[in-house]
Amino acid sequence: MKPGTIIELNDGRKGTTVYHNLDGYGIIWGEQKVNPDELPEPEAMLRDDYPSADYPCVGTDYKILQEGGFV
Repeated sequence: MKPGTIIELNDGRKGTTVYHNLDGYGIIWGEQKVNPDELPEPEAMLRDDYPSADYPCVGTDYKILQEGGFV
């Protein structure tokens, strides 16, 4: 999934991906256009919770609303 992809969680919250690594996808809340050269820090992770998580983990159940979008 590319940065800038808009997702929707099962509870209706929406987010925009800004990060991907072995630990999962990082998102910021809301539908936002992002600059690929200046991606913001994630506010949450699309993964199951784990003890040393630096960000809230919101699970892996989501749908993609729109593939990567940039400023």
